[in-house]
Amino acid sequence: MKKIHLTLIGLLFCFYANAQKVTPQLNLIKGATYSTINKNVSKISQTINGQAMDINMVIEGKVSFNVTGIRDTVYDMQVRYDSLSMKMDLPTGEMKFSSERGSDPFSTIMGKIKSRSFPVVMSKKGKIISVSGIESLVTEIVNAMPD
Repeated sequence: MKKIHLTLIGLLFCFYANAQKVTPQLNLIKGATYSTINKNVSKISQTINGQAMDINMVIEGKVSFNVTGIRDTVYDMQVRYDSLSMKMDLPTGEMKFSSERGSDPFSTIMGKIKSRSFPVVMSKKGKIISVSGIESLVTEIVNAMPD
């Protein structure tokens, strides 16, 4: 009987203990640069004019986030793509594009995007609040393309 009472009291203490709430958040340092490597793998299956077509696509990019300021619960950052690549397996063959080689028009565009920074405001929870400067970046790339 004594063992049952001790067991019940022990269980009572286990259930009574309060867990503290934990809120995950970023703890970034001003002036530091953080990098991510993103890889998106997609398979597209579609039927065109009665013909089944499967496309396998892999998009990869290395992105750097430089923390330029910290305000209350947000981070001011300069973001840039360090590298971009895309590979598509089509029924007609494989196509590869990369910011590291600019021999084709799409790779040239990727190369122009690379190393150009734009401002981003991100919350400490990782939510993107605002992105600016993309319009001028796209305009600059379009204007630099040959007619």
